[in-house]
Amino acid sequence: MGSISKKIKSLASNGLKPLEEGMRNYLLNNPIIEDKARKRYELSKNCIVQEPIDFLRIKDKRIPELSEMMVEDCGCAAPFFYRQDIDKLKEWDE
Repeated sequence: MGSISKKIKSLASNGLKPLEEGMRNYLLNNPIIEDKARKRYELSKNCIVQEPIDFLRIKDKRIPELSEMMVEDCGCAAPFFYRQDIDKLKEWDE
């Protein structure tokens, strides 16, 4: 399934709340949230791939491994997805 169709399916099932929370938390730059995102990355680094759509790539200077990446299953931007608590990966075991 392509990146766009994954994103549409994810938005249809989860709405905008996870994206909004992830964007807000990214902008807050809270050390607790950043630590949680780093731990989540270590648990599920095999779940992300390069975002294939140039204009949807998000640069992440605090966690460079998430920069310009997307979550393979849902197509969400990794820098935002890893900083939200609404939709979680099973690998996080939270």
